[in-house]
Amino acid sequence: MDCSHLEDLYELYVLGILSGREREDVRSHVSEKCPRCLEALREAAETVCWLAQSSAPVRPRPALRARLLRRLASHDAQPAGPGKSHHLIEPGAASRPKA
Repeated sequence: MDCSHLEDLYELYVLGILSGREREDVRSHVSEKCPRCLEALREAAETVCWLAQSSAPVRPRPALRARLLRRLASHDAQPAGPGKSHHLIEPGAASRPKA
């Protein structure tokens, strides 16, 4: 099977920010135990782990911290239903201009 169309999705899959069809495509294909994709997914997980550990911790501004904690509390209290995201941060949110 040609699975090259999935190559750019592994890191995003590991981060949990793929949605819809792309997430299902990766999940379905990996469940077929494709050796090439399992290795690529392992490498993506390792890359994401190293990147997460390579930056210094940053303390959020008090207002942002309060907002995040409120969002976490409401996220834990509400199960995700149809059409709702399981992610606390929307994909691309970090690249949007601050309001």
